[in-house]
Amino acid sequence: KDNIRAPEEGLQAVFGMRPWLWQQFTLLQLEKRLRFDADHEDDFDEIDNLRFGKLRWDAWLKAEENSDFYEHFEQQPQVAKELLQSHIFTPFDLIDFVTERLDEWDYDDEDISVYTYLAVIGSGVGMSIITMCIQIITPLLLLYNNMLLSDGEPSARFFVDELTAEPENTTRFLPRTDWDTFCNQNGRPEGKILITLVLFIYAASVVPDSLLMFFRVSGGSNTTYSKINSLRQIIWEQNDDSVLQQIGYKIDRYMNTGYICLLYSIMLFILFNTPLVLDLILNALAIEFIHRIDEELADADWWDEGNRWIRAGTAELVIQGTLRLEVMKNPKRLCKMYDIDPKEYKEALGNASLCDERCAERDEASWDYLSEKEW
Repeated sequence: KDNIRAPEEGLQAVFGMRPWLWQQFTLLQLEKRLRFDADHEDDFDEIDNLRFGKLRWDAWLKAEENSDFYEHFEQQPQVAKELLQSHIFTPFDLIDFVTERLDEWDYDDEDISVYTYLAVIGSGVGMSIITMCIQIITPLLLLYNNMLLSDGEPSARFFVDELTAEPENTTRFLPRTDWDTFCNQNGRPEGKILITLVLFIYAASVVPDSLLMFFRVSGGSNTTYSKINSLRQIIWEQNDDSVLQQIGYKIDRYMNTGYICLLYSIMLFILFNTPLVLDLILNALAIEFIHRIDEELADADWWDEGNRWIRAGTAELVIQGTLRLEVMKNPKRLCKMYDIDPKEYKEALGNASLCDERCAERDEASWDYLSEKEW
C-alpha cells in the first residue's frame, strides 16, 4: 500500500498544475548544478537531491508571489498535502536511489553492454561500431568458411577444368551445402553424440535464457539492466533523447533479441555441417564468445571504473524522463498542459519558447529574476 502513489490526475484536480510546473523548473536547476567531478562538492554522488528539492519547495511554497497557492495548500487535508509532496519529490528521490542504493541497483549486471552505455549516455560510438562489426562479421565468416570446407575442392568453384581448360558447369562463387552429408559427422558416433548434447544444452539453457532476455529488454524484470531499459522506454516515447541515444537504444534492443536468435541459428547450421569433432567444439566456443563480447567489454576494469559513467547516465535518464522538453519548445502545448494563461505567457516571453537559449541567458543574468539568496 505504501508503494502505491496517488493518481496524478486526482492531485492535479485538487492542487492545479502549478506544483508540476515548479517540478520542471527545479529539475532544470538541479541538472544545471550537477557535475561529473569526483572531487567537487556538486558531483552527482555528493549532492542530496531530495534535500535540494525540499529546500526549494519550502522556499517556493512560502514565497510572497505564491501566497494564493500557499493558502489553498494549507486548506487541504494533511494526507492530501503529503501525497502531493510525495508525488512531486519522486524524481529527486529516485535520483538518490539509483546512484546510492547499489544493493538494489547493481551496475555490475552482466547484461549491461557497450550498447547500453551508448543508449544511456549517448557516447561511446566508436567502441559500439567496432563491437557490432565483430559480432556481425565473425559469424558470417565462420559460416562461409564452414561451407567451403564442406563443399569439396575450392578450385572447382573458381577455376576452369584442368584438363579441357573449359569452364565447368558447376562454377560458382558461393559454396553449396551437401545435404547428403549434412548432420552426418562423417558417420562417426562421437560426433553425433556431441551434436545431441549440444541440442540438449540449447533446449535446457539457451532457449529459456533467450526468452528471459526478451523479458529483461522489455523492462519487465527486476534486474538493473531491465530497470534502465524501462527508463529508456519512457524517454523514447517522449522523444526527449538525443540521436545517439536513440541509435544506441535500438541497437541494444536488437542485439539482445533478434541478433541472438539469428546468431544461434547460424551456430546450429555450422555445427550440423561440421565433419570434425574438434572443429565442432571450437566453433561452439567461438559463437559463445562472440555472443557475450559486448557485455564483457563493458565489464572490463578499464571501461568504467566504479561504474560512475553508467550511474551518472541513469540519474540523467530520471531527469530526462520527467522533464517535458518537447512541450517546453511549444508555447501552446506548454500553456495547455500546465494551465497557463496564454496572454500572461506572451507578456512575459513574447513568442519565444522556454527552450530559447538567448532568452534563457538574458533572463538568467537579469536581477529581476534572482532571489535574495542568489544576489
